[in-house]
Amino acid sequence: MKFEYAPDEVPQKVVKILKRFSLHQSKNGQEIGKVFDSVPEKLKVDIAANQPITMVLPAFPWKNPNQDKVLGDGADLGDELGLASLNHLCEEISTVYPYGARLILICDGPVYNGM
Repeated sequence: MKFEYAPDEVPQKVVKILKRFSLHQSKNGQEIGKVFDSVPEKLKVDIAANQPITMVLPAFPWKNPNQDKVLGDGADLGDELGLASLNHLCEEISTVYPYGARLILICDGPVYNGM
């Protein structure tokens, strides 16, 4: 089965998905600022090239290796829930764009854990 999509409609559909996962809303549900205004134009680059939409999340939390500061060396529930939510975001994008999305996590924990 061939995945049919209209390339011109994909950016707005992806923005709609991103907004569902976003915390950029006031208490009454109104959007704050113009966070997503530039996103459709940036998405068009990957869409025109039939490439996965690439997103970067800087400053992703990193497990502190200091056993005096953590309960264990494995991932905790917060880590698992955060990664599951990000995976779900990528899966949702793949429902409107056949090439899907990839998310690059940048962890700065190793730099700051010793402080």
